[in-house]
Amino acid sequence: MKNQKFYTIIIFYIIFLFFNINILLAQSKIIITEIAPSESGDTRDWIEFFVLQGPINLKNFTVFEGNAKIKTFGDIELQNGDYFVLNLDKASMSDDVEKNEYGYFDFYSSDTGLTSTKNKITIKDDSDIIIDELCFENAIGTYPSAIFLENTISKGQSISRKYDSNIEPINTNSPNDWEIKNKQSKGSANRVLVPNLKILITEIAPNESDNTRDWIEFFVLEGLGSIKDFSVFEGNSIRKTFSDINVKKGDYFVLNFKSELEDDSEKNSNGYYDFYSTNNGLTATTSSIKLYNNNGDLIDEVSYTNKNYNGIDFYLENPIEVGQSLSRKFLEYETPIDTNSVNDWEFTKKQTKGRSNKL
Repeated sequence: MKNQKFYTIIIFYIIFLFFNINILLAQSKIIITEIAPSESGDTRDWIEFFVLQGPINLKNFTVFEGNAKIKTFGDIELQNGDYFVLNLDKASMSDDVEKNEYGYFDFYSSDTGLTSTKNKITIKDDSDIIIDELCFENAIGTYPSAIFLENTISKGQSISRKYDSNIEPINTNSPNDWEIKNKQSKGSANRVLVPNLKILITEIAPNESDNTRDWIEFFVLEGLGSIKDFSVFEGNSIRKTFSDINVKKGDYFVLNFKSELEDDSEKNSNGYYDFYSTNNGLTATTSSIKLYNNNGDLIDEVSYTNKNYNGIDFYLENPIEVGQSLSRKFLEYETPIDTNSVNDWEFTKKQTKGRSNKL
């Protein structure tokens, strides 16, 4: 009887340990969160991963492109909430053992790069079990979570997992979990809290001389917060990503082109913030100016062009001359007009850089 009781206890503990080990394993999960398959130069293609549930040791976890192994990780333990990035075509670099200055781990592979269409990225554990997988292709495939792309992903774009309002990655194993982003977020969530800001483009001077440079003026219509990682595009090309400066309702700030000067951290003597871009300047005709927030959402856009754009269009037959600007109209109390119409705008022969054009 004693032996039977002893063996019963042993069997009970074995069952207890078996279920608890499986619970611990079930709690450990890694998901793919972003893929940049069309990079070049020093950045190279890369794949971002997120430890959804940890801690977890990456030893012998393997990443596949299609059926080809492109990386087997070494003995390193990551915690819940950690990001790590696999950089392609950098065999000479050593894997990180600590987070880099941006808060994530860098790993490296000698693989020459990713295919930007008809591709499959998979991560498997040391038992060859699929932990997560993403397929992106142009034709209907066999994968339920496949993203069907009409064109290749361009440099600077990425295939990114969406995040909910609590900045948690969405993981329903559906194509709807994913989106194409024009602004990459390597090693961090591509969805961050947006400050309580509404910002308008209020004036554009696209044909200045070498002494004054082209510039774009912005006005904070509502809110208070940082414009860190807000970005300005001309057409589809990024011209400026703003630094961590707090602005509030009523503030103006100006982006000046073709300059090596450093951004203002305080208002200048004229009462606005100056920011700078080394880009040569704006196009005086057939151009579109866009402002995006730190999630890549379009905040404001104005187009001055002889062709159709999706924003507010101005059809110009001639360039805007030096000393002139394209200006948003203002109400009597220096409140900018914002009806999302071409009638909100006018050409002014006298610029009003950094303040309303209604005094």
